[in-house]
Amino acid sequence: QKVEICVQNLIVSFNAIAPLFLLIIIGFFIRRQGLVRDEALPQMNTLAFTVFLPALLFNNLYTTNVASAFSPRLLGYAIFAALTMYGLATAIVCLLEKDSKSRGAMIQAIYRSNFVLLGLPIVQTLFEGQDLGVTSVIIAVIVPIFNVMAVVTLEVFRGGKIKWGKVLLGI
Repeated sequence: QKVEICVQNLIVSFNAIAPLFLLIIIGFFIRRQGLVRDEALPQMNTLAFTVFLPALLFNNLYTTNVASAFSPRLLGYAIFAALTMYGLATAIVCLLEKDSKSRGAMIQAIYRSNFVLLGLPIVQTLFEGQDLGVTSVIIAVIVPIFNVMAVVTLEVFRGGKIKWGKVLLGI
């Protein structure tokens, strides 16, 4: 029975992850074949994060009962986890990296997860047919927190001054 449960878990995991790997492989071959120029990649990235992702999140929140999707304990846990990862990343990088300019980029690379890019599709696959309200609410809160921490970290470690108005307006 334990083997059967393990096999079922493996199948569920494969079904959740396989489509993402397939998209990565397709992207690799598109780039390798030169179907998309390198100059277009930053524009496509900007388009994905400023148009398509917000539209997807809006749709997910619009089609769900936000009151039932709002879980203060889960949201608190997500915020706590993000801040904890940030603190640990900052402490470890400051201990191990001597170059202050590299620290900001390293800290950001460690704490900033791919929750939006990977988490949403995985949740969508695992809970097919159910609304993604809870996940969308968490994303709507965590992404701005990640962005604030990124701007502050990069500014602090490059020796700049934090302009809070500009930071908040940009987010």
